[in-house]
Amino acid sequence: MTPAVFDPHLSSVAVARTTLSDIDGTSGSLVVCGYPIEELAANATYEEVVFLLFEDRLPTDEELDEFRADLASRRDIDGAVRDLLCAAADRETPPMDALRLGLDAISLDTAGTGTADTARQLVAVAPTILATYWRYRQGEEPVAPRSELGHVANYRYMLTGTAPDDAAIEGLEAFFVTVVEHGMNTPTFAARTVVSTQSDLVSGATAAIGALKGERHSGDFDDLFALLERLNDVGDYEGAIRESLDEGERFPGFGHPVYRVRD
Repeated sequence: MTPAVFDPHLSSVAVARTTLSDIDGTSGSLVVCGYPIEELAANATYEEVVFLLFEDRLPTDEELDEFRADLASRRDIDGAVRDLLCAAADRETPPMDALRLGLDAISLDTAGTGTADTARQLVAVAPTILATYWRYRQGEEPVAPRSELGHVANYRYMLTGTAPDDAAIEGLEAFFVTVVEHGMNTPTFAARTVVSTQSDLVSGATAAIGALKGERHSGDFDDLFALLERLNDVGDYEGAIRESLDEGERFPGFGHPVYRVRD
């Protein structure tokens, strides 16, 4: 019998086979379903990439129209979920906790539905939960989703109450696409562990959020946004970053250990 080897970071342990993505840390490359992430971020919409992850192929024009319409039809949250988010805002609950609460609450609507339907529901409703919570935290009423807007444009609209311009949509879309799939990271591992017990997808998603919010992963992103605002004020992004690195400063939200040349 081979003696057990203690590997606390699971760095030498393979726990799954997948075609969803492939990371090469030595070259700094990320390939999602056969497509380099740079190509997807520059050319694909968020809905196209989610369809790609669900179906292992890009959609036809007709399939994309149907998929967009289906996601748009699932964006609404009921009054009970809004009340829960309003109460969380009154208590200044951290946003990641509010997202977890909101997603857990939609299990009332997904009970008995198939896996594919629940997956689409989770994708569609997460922006509504976050935007609703954000509005409550600002002391404003939530903005209802608009079915004619794309997934990313609608999220921005629900946050601000005004339709975003093309530049804002393109920037946010590229960001969403870039982070949509990233191998067996900690939240994915947590979600897969839960679902592997034949639990439901909502439980898997809330487990992933619990892992994602940890200080050793992403925390609540406040430090990251403070960094981005500081760099925006300075203007010389590269110079400011190099100076901070020379001083031994660490950058929140950057530095995935699998990457060796770039993140």
